[in-house]
Amino acid sequence: MRFRILGPIQALLDDDEPAALGAPKQRGLLALLLANRRRVVTAEQLIDGLWGEAPPASAVQSLQVYVHGLRRALGSERIETAGRGYRVVVGEDELDLDRFERTLERSKRAAPTTQRTTCGKRSRSGAARRSPTCPRRRAAPPRPSGSRSCA
Repeated sequence: MRFRILGPIQALLDDDEPAALGAPKQRGLLALLLANRRRVVTAEQLIDGLWGEAPPASAVQSLQVYVHGLRRALGSERIETAGRGYRVVVGEDELDLDRFERTLERSKRAAPTTQRTTCGKRSRSGAARRSPTCPRRRAAPPRPSGSRSCA
């Protein structure tokens, strides 16, 4: 199973078919659980996230119905009851946000090395002075021919 929260919320089953996530509040519940995937989210936090400051009197019962609906759609092992809240069970490569964050971290670690290597190679050839990727080595803009310095 794969989950997508970067864009419209989706749960893709193993055959890449989208799971039927139900009503907007039920989809919102999944989004809240996935956004907090590494911790238990209390029922109070979920109610606040779904209804804001004025939840209906039936909010607790509605939340339980939405949890039940997600368990039917995703599998009962995916939504755990933990204390006074819930937690979603997501594998390492199942959430698009996790994949994005890992890719971003890898590129951040690689970028300084790549830029140094690229700038070093260009500086030997003289091209680094003109390169926007090596800002510290940029040469002054060329003066029109025949102009004199006023120093």
